[in-house]
Amino acid sequence: MENDKRMLIPIDFSPAAEDALRFGLQLSVRERAEVIILHVVSPYEGGLQRFGPVYDFGVYLAEKKQALGEYVHRFMADHGIRKRSLQVLCDSGAPAQIIIQQAAAIGSQLIIMGSRGSGNISKILLGSTSQQVLAQSNIPMMLIPPGFGFAGFNDRICFATDFHLKLNRVSMHLFRQYNFLRKGLLEFVHVHEGKQEIEEEKHAALVDLLFGGLKTKRKYICSGAFEQSVETYVRSSGARLLILLPHQRNFLYYLFFRGHTLPLVKHLSHPVLILYEA
Repeated sequence: MENDKRMLIPIDFSPAAEDALRFGLQLSVRERAEVIILHVVSPYEGGLQRFGPVYDFGVYLAEKKQALGEYVHRFMADHGIRKRSLQVLCDSGAPAQIIIQQAAAIGSQLIIMGSRGSGNISKILLGSTSQQVLAQSNIPMMLIPPGFGFAGFNDRICFATDFHLKLNRVSMHLFRQYNFLRKGLLEFVHVHEGKQEIEEEKHAALVDLLFGGLKTKRKYICSGAFEQSVETYVRSSGARLLILLPHQRNFLYYLFFRGHTLPLVKHLSHPVLILYEA
């Protein structure tokens, strides 16, 4: 039967990307998921390295793919990771667009990346390309902070939410199939300003409808400082994964795409999972 768990890990060979690669490979082993490792090169890179204007870029890309495969197998051997369901891909073009296209083409349910990087991949999180990926993709992204080891990953999860939980098909697939979400404690954290009544019964019914069968809790925090409150609570709760679901045309959307949440991603010492709406 075809494996219905598939992860894409883009890498740029930076230390942060290697942290994400190590984490992603170890998570894939635990989940028994297929992994596709992607490296995006510039369409001009081969010519610059060969010091000539005429070259067969297809041959160059094939050479890069072979080198990538050798690198990955050395990496796994160095870290004692045994993995069979694995592919490597090399492609050229604008990194954000290539990542989005390849993730869709291979049917990936999860993109795993370092929250910091160098070269092309760093722009995805630290520059305008980040908005392109996050705005145009509909595939969940897990961002791994520098130095985070898989041994520190536990089964306690905070989901910062306003309870407008209209998750798309790929995001819901994670909760149905991936054990790191299905078998842990999923705590919905709602930060509010106390200006209106909290509809706890409605929230409870919605959580039960969408995530029935999972172990869940709800936490309400009265505060006007969303980012600070979430960061403080996640740290104090002992959770090792924060879930965010940006919405279009509401405060969470603008909070995220105006960059106020990116510092939160960078400050946290554990992964952040970005989901997408239907």
